[in-house]
Amino acid sequence: MKPLISIIIPCFNTAEYLPQCMESLEKQTIGFDKLQFIFVDDASTDDNKTWNCIVQFEHIHPNEVIAVHLDENRAQGGAKNIGISYAEAEYIGFVDSDDWIEPDMYQKLYECVVKYQCDAVDCCIIKNFPNGSEEIFTKKGDIYDYFEKSITEGGTHWIKDFMHVGYGGYLVTGIYKKTIINQNNILFPEHLKYEDNYWSAILSVYLKDFYHLQDNCYHYRQRENSTVYLRNVSYHLDQMEIEELKIKTYQELGIFERFEKEIEADFLHIYFCNTLIKLFVQYDMPSFEIYTKMIKRVRELFPNYLSNPYFKNEEFYTTLLKLISKDINEIQFQEIGKMILQYCYASEQLKYNDTEKENQAIEQLLCTIKEYSLEEYFFKFGEIEKILKKIDNMITDSTEDQQKNILKSMVNNIQEMPPWMQVHILSFCMKASKEEKYAVILLDYILQASYDDIGEYNKLSHFWQIGTAQFLDQSLQTYATNIRMAQLYMQLFHTFKESLGLKERKYFSWQERNNNLIFIFSAQVLGMAHAPTKTLLDRCYALKKYLKKEIVIINTAMQIPAKGQAPFYGLINATYAEGLSDVKQLEFKGETFEFHQCENKMPDIDIIKNVIEMVKTRKPEFILDIGGSDICADLCGLFVPQITISTVFSRIAFSCGEYQMVDKILTEEDKGELAILGVDAQKVKKTPFTFSFKEQTHHFTRKQLELWEDKIVLLVVGWRLDQEVDENFLEMLEQVIKKNDNIAVAFMGKFDLYDEKIKKYPKLLENSKNLGMQMDALAVVECCDLYVNPKRNGGGSSVSEALYKGLPAVTLPTGDVSVAAGELFWVEDYFAMQEKILKYASEENYYKQMSEKAKKRAEELMNANNFVTVIQDVESQISTNG
Repeated sequence: MKPLISIIIPCFNTAEYLPQCMESLEKQTIGFDKLQFIFVDDASTDDNKTWNCIVQFEHIHPNEVIAVHLDENRAQGGAKNIGISYAEAEYIGFVDSDDWIEPDMYQKLYECVVKYQCDAVDCCIIKNFPNGSEEIFTKKGDIYDYFEKSITEGGTHWIKDFMHVGYGGYLVTGIYKKTIINQNNILFPEHLKYEDNYWSAILSVYLKDFYHLQDNCYHYRQRENSTVYLRNVSYHLDQMEIEELKIKTYQELGIFERFEKEIEADFLHIYFCNTLIKLFVQYDMPSFEIYTKMIKRVRELFPNYLSNPYFKNEEFYTTLLKLISKDINEIQFQEIGKMILQYCYASEQLKYNDTEKENQAIEQLLCTIKEYSLEEYFFKFGEIEKILKKIDNMITDSTEDQQKNILKSMVNNIQEMPPWMQVHILSFCMKASKEEKYAVILLDYILQASYDDIGEYNKLSHFWQIGTAQFLDQSLQTYATNIRMAQLYMQLFHTFKESLGLKERKYFSWQERNNNLIFIFSAQVLGMAHAPTKTLLDRCYALKKYLKKEIVIINTAMQIPAKGQAPFYGLINATYAEGLSDVKQLEFKGETFEFHQCENKMPDIDIIKNVIEMVKTRKPEFILDIGGSDICADLCGLFVPQITISTVFSRIAFSCGEYQMVDKILTEEDKGELAILGVDAQKVKKTPFTFSFKEQTHHFTRKQLELWEDKIVLLVVGWRLDQEVDENFLEMLEQVIKKNDNIAVAFMGKFDLYDEKIKKYPKLLENSKNLGMQMDALAVVECCDLYVNPKRNGGGSSVSEALYKGLPAVTLPTGDVSVAAGELFWVEDYFAMQEKILKYASEENYYKQMSEKAKKRAEELMNANNFVTVIQDVESQISTNG
């Protein structure tokens, strides 16, 4: 079958990032088999690591993946040209090998080209920074441009509208009709950087119609060693040559004279202004010779440049352009540089020498933004977030007293701000400080705010954002914060209940309900790579197989809803599997389940009414809510009994449902939270959490994974290792290796800051490897010896996989890993962890004994009968109570 889209992935020394990129390609909801993936290794110099990664992927997917190796480096332009020559599909797309994409990106793009029959379509990006933060680029809506004729056919639309293909400004965010590319021989410049600027600009003059999606589907990784950030490298000046190539091509196409002012504006902006800024920002020794060369060339091409109408409202660039008409010397050139650096410095806001200046700058920032309207604030949200991130970094590098002064200054200067702005700044203080104090201030402010100041949808969004911050940082999980989160959830539950005109809980009688039917709710359903979805399907399977129940799965799409999003520092967005919207059934282990997915606009009153009506009409025996924090599920729980299972099974769930299942003994603090939620602690059942694993499809050798064949390999796993692996944990590993140099460490998962964090620890640097994200976890686990866990919340699935393969675990007694592993594998602190690792490494018999116990523990974790037994117990209570 001919593919729908050919995707070209140029690669150069990106082995550590490719697994994440590849996994995101595998997850495409349009169907992996409907895509063609062309990986071009541009003569990588990393001892075949990149090439081996590509070949392995081709081996797994021989029908969809083509691996191409270049013997000579041709830069990205050359690699992309080679990739185009292999493309078979009607549309072509590009992905950079260190980036990744949302699961529904190509489905959304292809649906647009089919619906509108357009030449090209693109979407928006998300910039992902090494510290885990994101910068989300948004537009106000989708844009569809249609023209009867292209520029080359005599069209009259301005080339200025087409400086880049689409409105996203990034080649990798789109797909493009291959016939236009081939028929017009549109090639990338080779051996030059900034090649996209040429290709996209030339392609655009052939386009008749274009669709731009406002959806953020492309994750653009920001790396300090990436092309755009390296300093003092000659290729930053390649953009001058690229702009010259554009001019030459425009002249050859006969459109230069027709659109001279538009072309002139583009050329002046990039060739002169942008390059001049680069000379001072990216080079320690700015070249006066390059400057004079640029002046001469602009004067030759555009002697009347100052009359260009497109620079009227760009004061800084107009100032730079006026320099072209002046003859200056090298001393004056350096003065120009100071002015440019001052402008760049001011636009970034932050670069201080002492605390007093820092506080003054922060006060100035807050005074500036508090004058913004809500519309202005949203428009500049990305810019404000970038500034706040700089303050965050500065706080990290400051002394404890300086940190307190900065945060105190911020809190003291927000009193006159509108409520939504105060929430944004307080959320920054909470995340930057990692202190309960600021989380409490933020929660109290939200709780006490009227709905006129902070609407119910905004409050629900804030609830999810704070909950996500708590999950990522255990220091924010305290009794004081959890009590307030419970209060906020209860407040929201009552508000939505009143909005729907619902009364207190009153169940349909036992006789009225269908005792063979269970509704299972989840706030998010994605796929088997998503642990909560896997948990959901595990439960469905057990209920159907062992209790013969009919199952209806409802994805309420209430996980971090986009509706009601307001400014919040480090805003997190949930993933929504658009491709499941038309799916009516889900299959798992040979069983089939009825499936309904709510539209991606929750919480929507009409949709919630429809879900409630479905429950009232079909009258299931009970509702099983996977995860909690789902107001839609809780509202349905007013009509039939509701059992909630926390997916973070070391914590109770935020749920107003009558029953809960959790794998822990309740503390007095837990009981306090339950009381606020209106849940009787006697109806919370301790239930061992059980797992099933993604099927293992490979068997690797240590050599294939480039692991040490003669050492004891510790395995550290996680999707948030940047946050979870702290200096205390790394120092512990460093001491372990110092005491036993026969030990090495493999990190598996998402660890973008690996290089930066490890470099401080010489032994660990020499004896560790970042495997990145792996598509077959069990195959990697069986190549390791011992599972070692940093202090964190999640990880239950990963430790279960390790135990299943006979790897003993070493974990602190906190979080899901400790619950899944059991007390047998607990240690008190990191010093005890160090001693335990050394014991495993030196005592072979002890290791063998604990390995057998690990396998037995895994059997317990995979035994669904425990879950079924507790369900039957609750079912008995439900029937007794009617």
